[in-house]
Amino acid sequence: MNSSSKTDFALFHGSDTRFPGELESVLGLSYSGVLSCDDFTAYNGYPVTAQQKCQAHLPRHFKTLTKIPGFNHQEVGTKFIDLIDEGFKNYPLFQQTQNLHELLTWPS
Repeated sequence: MNSSSKTDFALFHGSDTRFPGELESVLGLSYSGVLSCDDFTAYNGYPVTAQQKCQAHLPRHFKTLTKIPGFNHQEVGTKFIDLIDEGFKNYPLFQQTQNLHELLTWPS
Protein backbone atom coordinates (compact mmCIF):
# COMPACT_ATOMS: atom_id res chain seq x y z
CA MET A 1 0.00 0.00 0.00
CA ASN A 2 1.51 3.34 -0.96
CA SER A 3 1.10 6.47 1.14
CA SER A 4 -1.45 7.99 -1.23
CA SER A 5 -3.88 5.12 -0.64
CA LYS A 6 -3.18 4.79 3.06
CA THR A 7 -5.92 5.72 5.49
CA ASP A 8 -4.86 7.02 8.88
CA PHE A 9 -7.20 6.52 11.79
CA ALA A 10 -7.29 5.83 15.49
CA LEU A 11 -9.56 3.35 17.20
CA PHE A 12 -10.51 3.53 20.84
CA HIS A 13 -12.30 0.51 22.21
CA GLY A 14 -13.57 0.34 25.76
CA SER A 15 -14.28 -3.07 27.21
CA ASP A 16 -15.60 -4.63 30.40
CA THR A 17 -12.59 -6.97 30.51
CA ARG A 18 -8.86 -6.69 29.90
CA PHE A 19 -8.47 -10.24 28.69
CA PRO A 20 -6.01 -10.79 25.77
CA GLY A 21 -8.86 -12.31 23.75
CA GLU A 22 -10.60 -8.95 23.81
CA LEU A 23 -7.67 -7.40 21.93
CA GLU A 24 -7.71 -10.20 19.36
CA SER A 25 -11.48 -9.82 18.87
CA VAL A 26 -10.96 -6.19 17.82
CA LEU A 27 -7.62 -6.35 15.93
CA GLY A 28 -7.35 -10.00 14.93
CA LEU A 29 -4.51 -12.40 15.69
CA SER A 30 -1.87 -9.81 14.71
CA TYR A 31 -1.78 -6.13 13.81
CA SER A 32 0.44 -4.35 11.28
CA GLY A 33 -0.09 -0.84 12.61
CA VAL A 34 1.08 0.95 15.73
CA LEU A 35 -0.64 -0.18 18.90
CA SER A 36 -0.77 2.59 21.49
CA CYS A 37 -1.66 1.29 24.92
CA ASP A 38 -1.11 1.41 28.64
CA ASP A 39 1.08 -1.21 30.30
CA PHE A 40 -1.59 -3.77 31.03
CA THR A 41 -0.31 -7.34 30.60
CA ALA A 42 -2.95 -8.20 27.99
CA TYR A 43 -0.79 -6.37 25.43
CA ASN A 44 2.39 -8.30 26.25
CA GLY A 45 3.26 -10.79 23.56
CA TYR A 46 0.56 -9.62 21.15
CA PRO A 47 2.05 -9.78 17.61
CA VAL A 48 2.22 -6.17 16.50
CA THR A 49 4.53 -4.32 14.11
CA ALA A 50 5.10 -1.41 16.51
CA GLN A 51 3.87 -0.52 19.96
CA GLN A 52 3.79 2.84 21.72
CA LYS A 53 3.28 2.74 25.46
CA CYS A 54 1.26 5.58 26.94
CA GLN A 55 3.84 8.03 28.21
CA ALA A 56 1.59 9.07 31.07
CA HIS A 57 2.34 5.67 32.64
CA LEU A 58 6.14 6.05 32.53
CA PRO A 59 6.53 8.00 35.79
CA ARG A 60 4.99 5.09 37.71
CA HIS A 61 7.75 2.77 36.46
CA PHE A 62 10.50 5.20 37.35
CA LYS A 63 9.00 5.79 40.80
CA THR A 64 9.23 2.04 41.33
CA LEU A 65 12.86 2.13 40.16
CA THR A 66 13.73 4.78 42.75
CA LYS A 67 12.73 2.35 45.50
CA ILE A 68 15.09 -0.42 44.36
CA PRO A 69 18.39 -0.28 46.26
CA GLY A 70 21.76 -0.06 44.51
CA PHE A 71 23.07 0.82 41.06
CA ASN A 72 22.03 4.51 41.26
CA HIS A 73 18.39 3.55 40.75
CA GLN A 74 17.11 6.50 42.79
CA GLU A 75 19.22 9.00 40.83
CA VAL A 76 18.30 7.52 37.44
CA GLY A 77 14.60 7.19 38.29
CA THR A 78 14.40 10.74 39.61
CA LYS A 79 16.16 12.14 36.52
CA PHE A 80 13.77 10.38 34.17
CA ILE A 81 10.74 11.54 36.17
CA ASP A 82 12.05 15.12 35.86
CA LEU A 83 12.57 14.70 32.08
CA ILE A 84 9.09 13.25 31.61
CA ASP A 85 7.53 16.07 33.63
CA GLU A 86 9.45 18.65 31.59
CA GLY A 87 8.40 16.97 28.35
CA PHE A 88 4.73 17.07 29.31
CA LYS A 89 5.11 20.70 30.32
CA ASN A 90 6.84 21.71 27.07
CA TYR A 91 4.86 19.66 24.54
CA PRO A 92 2.03 22.22 24.32
CA LEU A 93 4.65 24.78 23.21
CA PHE A 94 5.60 22.54 20.29
CA GLN A 95 1.91 22.16 19.44
CA GLN A 96 1.72 25.96 19.16
CA THR A 97 5.02 26.65 17.36
CA GLN A 98 5.46 23.41 15.35
CA ASN A 99 9.21 24.06 15.63
CA LEU A 100 10.52 20.58 14.80
CA HIS A 101 14.19 21.54 15.25
CA GLU A 102 13.49 22.73 18.78
CA LEU A 103 11.57 19.54 19.53
CA LEU A 104 14.30 17.23 18.18
CA THR A 105 17.10 19.01 20.05
CA TRP A 106 15.27 19.07 23.39
CA PRO A 107 16.53 19.01 26.06
CA SER A 108 19.34 21.34 25.19
